[in-house]
Amino acid sequence: MANTNHLTPLGGYSDAGAKMLRKMSENANLLTDFLRFQGRVFKHPASVALEFFTQKPGAAFIATAAQWEKAGFSVTLGSEAIRFFDEHRKTIEMFDFSQCDQEAPPMIWAVTNQNLAAVKEGIGIPAESKLIDGLVAKSVDSELIVNAMQMLNVPPQNHAAFQRSVVSAVAQIIAGRLSVNGGNFRVSTDQNNGKQTGRE
Repeated sequence: MANTNHLTPLGGYSDAGAKMLRKMSENANLLTDFLRFQGRVFKHPASVALEFFTQKPGAAFIATAAQWEKAGFSVTLGSEAIRFFDEHRKTIEMFDFSQCDQEAPPMIWAVTNQNLAAVKEGIGIPAESKLIDGLVAKSVDSELIVNAMQMLNVPPQNHAAFQRSVVSAVAQIIAGRLSVNGGNFRVSTDQNNGKQTGRE
């Protein structure tokens, strides 16, 4: 898809990004796909993730041309960048690995049956706990959820549903970050013991 959008200010969205947000508000599956995508590109602001999801939903490794060069890769001549403004209003151009000349992508850190126990121990999750459940518990602060509900004026009768939605969103973002047994980020939120349970 050609990038005909206006430049995206950090924390803002292009016209196409705004349309995608509206679609996600009406389509839970699309929202889930975006949350998992955001997990893959977790180092970038949500505005940048949204632009890539809108225009390059298959993107997995995002960087500037200079960052790719530093990592030993080169962007294919003529590749069209996803553009946005940084906090200093400077235009930043970023590219996915699919726009690089090389065929072998960077290594993806993965959770396997062989390293699962060490991963849990390293991040302080009990051995008997599910990996993603443990990560969610460490990531979701109940006080933050309560404050968010107050700020958004969520009616008391909707509190439980709101909390479940926040926990689910965090789980999807974490799931997007993990590659379990070569599952290519398709791990489901009920993943346990390093076994692939996601959808194909």
